[in-house]
Amino acid sequence: MVAWLTFDRGQVEILSGHPRIYRSSQGVVRQFCAACGTQISYENIESPSTVDITTASLDNPNLFPPTLEFWLDHRVAWQSADQSRTPYPRGTQ
Repeated sequence: MVAWLTFDRGQVEILSGHPRIYRSSQGVVRQFCAACGTQISYENIESPSTVDITTASLDNPNLFPPTLEFWLDHRVAWQSADQSRTPYPRGTQ
């Protein structure tokens, strides 16, 4: 499971380093740390004004605990849904 935060593009700035870019599918760009491989961001052409940032890549991820769970239809069998979070079987609300 990966926790994400969605920001307006203008709110996001990489302060150091130069992430590697991977085009994982049509219209999707993912960024990774070039030094350690940590997943940093997800950008989709269908949402041009936003960028998703992995919570674990932040300096203090504890400030942003998850409140929703998306794509539950795609979780692996051993991963149980957290009943304290609002569930969504797919990616849209």
